[in-house]
Amino acid sequence: MQISWKAWQEWSMELICRQLGLPGTAWVGLGPPGIGKRTLQVRAEKRLRESAEERSARLTREVARLGGDTAEHQTTIESLSRRLDKLRGMAKAKDQNLKTFEAQTAELHARLRYSGEDIKDAHPLRGMKKSRPNLSTGKLPSLSF
Repeated sequence: MQISWKAWQEWSMELICRQLGLPGTAWVGLGPPGIGKRTLQVRAEKRLRESAEERSARLTREVARLGGDTAEHQTTIESLSRRLDKLRGMAKAKDQNLKTFEAQTAELHARLRYSGEDIKDAHPLRGMKKSRPNLSTGKLPSLSF
């Protein structure tokens, strides 16, 4: 948007009149003793320029700070990405081991079922002869020769 010279002068005059506490934008001659219209305009422009320079310096500092924050965040993101990749690899290896162990377990169960058909009882204590409790009467056995 481009503003005309006349519009800019009117805006400048409104600003000056507001600062001096004058009603409206009418210029009633000189301002304070010894200060003319152009002097007031120059001072207003100087204040505007100074505030623009301050704003520019503040924005430059802010951009520098944000640039540093961005670099720090990027480093953190890269570190977390590497860690995530490592953890995904570990999880994949554990899943593979789990599948291997599951297959081995299924194979062992199948072997047990097959070999269980040849054995009467799979329980280790079954099939053993039960011993009778020793019922001693205190008498010695009689031996014949």
